[in-house]
Amino acid sequence: MPVVLDETDESGCCSVVLQLEGNDTVMSYRRDANLTADIYIEQVDWHGHPAVKQYKTEHGYFNHVIVTNDGWVIGLGGIDDGEDNQKCENIATEMISDDFSISTYALQEIQNIKKPYKRGHIIIKAPNGNYGFATNDMLKTGKLKPGEYISMPNKYEYSRKGNITSNSTDNVKNMIELAQSDVYGLNRRDIFVYDFNCTAEGNTTDIYISNDDGSLVDRNNTDCFDNVIFNNTKYEGSKIPIAPNYQKIGSVTYGVQKSNFENLTILLVLVAFVVFVAILFFIVLRFVRFIKYHNRR
Repeated sequence: MPVVLDETDESGCCSVVLQLEGNDTVMSYRRDANLTADIYIEQVDWHGHPAVKQYKTEHGYFNHVIVTNDGWVIGLGGIDDGEDNQKCENIATEMISDDFSISTYALQEIQNIKKPYKRGHIIIKAPNGNYGFATNDMLKTGKLKPGEYISMPNKYEYSRKGNITSNSTDNVKNMIELAQSDVYGLNRRDIFVYDFNCTAEGNTTDIYISNDDGSLVDRNNTDCFDNVIFNNTKYEGSKIPIAPNYQKIGSVTYGVQKSNFENLTILLVLVAFVVFVAILFFIVLRFVRFIKYHNRR
């Protein structure tokens, strides 16, 4: 499968999201660039949302991936390093919603930022499978069923949508191979996989790294790799396994989180209980005083 060759291919980053049963999801992200940069993966407070964040700062800030504690996933690609990427990230923050809806208005705002660059993407998926994406020339929303994935590079015409069989035993490898087989991009580097699992006890995101040597698209990118720093532990780029092999670098676990609606409901119940106790205390006090008054007589 030959790689697509044109002048825009030097930045071909690709996000792939897979919906699983319940609110589980797996996301892979391939970074393409002609410049080396340390890649940071951190557990952060992302504008009020506990999340795992992947980004770089060398040669301009760029946020690649966000995975929130409740299963929202976001992937960003393009050449809008710096202020414009930060604008896209901030707009994406506003798209997190309790009802899992995807704002087309917010996607249009990001699309307008991407248009002057003539390439780039954002994809966002809610825990239930609702998704939206925007490139410089296409915008769409929809819903992924369990087993369905969507692959979004920096050019819409090379996007893909398909299914992974339910009996698959290694979704991490599947997602790495999907990132590898995307045909848009010359300077292929690292592949990251985020495996989000939702349980009654809490939610866990397992994190894996791999390196795309370009072999699936007739490229030789063996010298394209970056160091990865996860929670202050450094993984040397030259030692990262070549795809489809991979290495687990850690997990981030969150306790059971309640939505804003659930928190408001709990608060209202507590307030109602306090008011009830206060009224009951007032009634008992009046009754005691009444008894004392009549006993004196």
